[in-house]
Amino acid sequence: MRKELVEGRYYREHQGRVICLGNDQFERYLPIQFKEEVEGLLRCDYKEKSKRKGDLIKQVISWADKNRPLAGRELGESAKEVIDHLKRIYADISEQP
Repeated sequence: MRKELVEGRYYREHQGRVICLGNDQFERYLPIQFKEEVEGLLRCDYKEKSKRKGDLIKQVISWADKNRPLAGRELGESAKEVIDHLKRIYADISEQP
């Protein structure tokens, strides 16, 4: 599917707005201390994965609330690719009349 989007008509019509992130699983953008949980989650079937994603995000939020400066730095590094892309989108939207 991804290749079809990138090489197909949709991509040509929306070039510059469609990206392929470096990681194929968004959870891989979490800080390294969650690596074991992420790897376990990615090995699960769909139903179990959905439940574990919810548990993991609660764990990440709790950690971030307790360690704000550290969380900001670590998420800023681990999710830099995503953050940079979101900043580009924000800049593009802000330039619109």
